[in-house]
Amino acid sequence: MSRPRVCSLAFALVLLVPLLGTRFAAGQESTPATPIGPFTLPIAPDPALCTLPARGIEEYQAFVGTPEATGLPPVEITAGTPADQTTIDGVITTLVQVFACLNAGDYLRLGGAYTDAGFVEDSGSNGLTQEVIDFIASPPQAVPIEDRDVLYGVFAVQVLADGRVAAIMQRGKDGRGGVTLMLFAEEDARWLIDLWVDEPFLIRPDFRAPESSEATPAA
Repeated sequence: MSRPRVCSLAFALVLLVPLLGTRFAAGQESTPATPIGPFTLPIAPDPALCTLPARGIEEYQAFVGTPEATGLPPVEITAGTPADQTTIDGVITTLVQVFACLNAGDYLRLGGAYTDAGFVEDSGSNGLTQEVIDFIASPPQAVPIEDRDVLYGVFAVQVLADGRVAAIMQRGKDGRGGVTLMLFAEEDARWLIDLWVDEPFLIRPDFRAPESSEATPAA
């Protein structure tokens, strides 16, 4: 359903121009680790925060020749319940790492932000070419500070009926990069991207009574 960040990568390959952004400074450990949060938004994460576990290039290579998905219908979900602060912080931490990897130009580590299902859906819908695969496999080149991509805001974080978490992500300097629906699934105490929706989306209200409620006896 999504046009993943590999699409941004292909765009960069053609134009040789990275994504938008501002600046943010933070340290990292010598081995991949979860960055220390919570984070204050907006933020243009420093490439040093790109500490996701990298996927192998062969995982991307498997999708070469897969046709790009086009004309996909809008995505519709039913609203869930508001997430607690720990969940919200976990979702934001994952997105900070995603933007850090975009700013690092490290697309192998970017793949580490996805569940396996999310990675297959994302990469399998992009019509990857060998040229793009070669670009992914090349040594990462960090985006200049003035051009770094900005995670502007994360809103309406909610737990869905199937246990996944939905959030609205707004990106770009001054928030002008548009909004996107993100679905996350929890794996090993991390919230990983299970669906990145670039198509139009609709979050329908859920008017059902909470399961814990009981009918009031008639007078």
